[in-house]
Amino acid sequence: MQQAMVKVNFFDAIKKALLLVRLSFRGTFIYAFIVSLINQLLAFGINSTCTIDGDKISINSPSLFILYLGLLFLAMLFGNSFILVCQNALLAKKPLSFKLALQAILDRFPAILLSGIAFWLLAFMGMGLYLLPGILILTLFYVYLPSLIFAHKKAFESWSYSFSLIKKHFFSTMGLVLISLILLWIPRSIIAALGDNFNDSNTYFGLEITGMILLVALILLLMNALNLIWFYLLHQNKQ
Repeated sequence: MQQAMVKVNFFDAIKKALLLVRLSFRGTFIYAFIVSLINQLLAFGINSTCTIDGDKISINSPSLFILYLGLLFLAMLFGNSFILVCQNALLAKKPLSFKLALQAILDRFPAILLSGIAFWLLAFMGMGLYLLPGILILTLFYVYLPSLIFAHKKAFESWSYSFSLIKKHFFSTMGLVLISLILLWIPRSIIAALGDNFNDSNTYFGLEITGMILLVALILLLMNALNLIWFYLLHQNKQ
């Protein structure tokens, strides 16, 4: 995208993100599907380490629980970064092979991993203590990942750059964060609603798994497109 002053518009960003998903669908859906499939398998692993008794959750194997949780985090961080790189190639109108996309992520992965761990620890702590601090963190550092990958910022420099971009557009960015959180809530709600129409538990289980993987894959594409489009709108506006 050319570096020029642009008007930052919340609804325009959503329209552009939807268009980006449509244009990049053929080249990116398979990656989003694989990430979603891996996440679902790891979620099964996490559930297998826990026992739920009413409101009480017991972890039977803390070491396996931590392992599965760590792998899930890595899969999400790597997967989102990969999707962003692929979608960005389309915006830049540059051909991008799997090998080049993978190399682009691996070159930046130490910084991506360091900043990602710190970011999500703070976000989860904020969500655990009270919802608002978590949303505040998710909002102020919403574009830290594209800042790191595409503006070539260092690990924690990407945080300060994200903050500098977002501080004048805080409420619009919070709106995008809330949309992303709602999107993540949608798949399980749809599958749960459809489950009331099935008497066969095996049929429902197959529907649940297939539906979750497909819906989450689509949502990953849209969430990353929103993240990328918003980053470029703010980044160009700052130039």
